[in-house]
Amino acid sequence: MPRMDRGLSKRREASTDPLPAAVWLFGSGMAGLAAIAHRRMQRPFTA
Repeated sequence: MPRMDRGLSKRREASTDPLPAAVWLFGSGMAGLAAIAHRRMQRPFTA
């Protein structure tokens, strides 16, 4: 039985999108905010 793809092939190529960099930047920002919140909770309240 002959193939009927007519030269159309679905080839996946790696895309170069900025999503991984954005995820790392967002994650490091959230970790920084969590560290600041943790430090604030450790200190005794002084008025």
